[in-house]
Amino acid sequence: ELIELMAKAGCLRVTFGVESLNPEALRLMNRPVFSPETIKAKAACLKKNGMLAYALYIIGLPGETRKSTRGLIDFALELGTEAASFSMATPFPGTALERLGRARGWISAPDPRRLTSSVPSMRNADLSAGEIEELYLEAKLRWKQRKQPALT
Repeated sequence: ELIELMAKAGCLRVTFGVESLNPEALRLMNRPVFSPETIKAKAACLKKNGMLAYALYIIGLPGETRKSTRGLIDFALELGTEAASFSMATPFPGTALERLGRARGWISAPDPRRLTSSVPSMRNADLSAGEIEELYLEAKLRWKQRKQPALT
């Protein structure tokens, strides 16, 4: 398997995008869809082969709700990666998210040059930009406060 070859070659860390557990949200963004079980298995394989696992998550993609986002945060905490990076859905110019956001009137950031994934710039059908920011801050706080295994 590729992970084993990477470990043998000296790879120490792999950063991967979970982004969302919502298959429809991922399809809308033209992103690959992996089941939670597949993601867990790959993270476990990285650990088994002595590599650090870093996961990336996006808060507020189209189709996400408060409930599904809290489920994503719970998953991030349960996955047990060494690091997690949370960002807010950001409609960068030329992306599928920008096209969808503009078509549905969800984008609130007037100047695309000022876009950043740590400042709310859009809403979705179920969450306001403010709610997305609250969930983003909740994710970061819960990650910071998680119980970490002792280093051995």
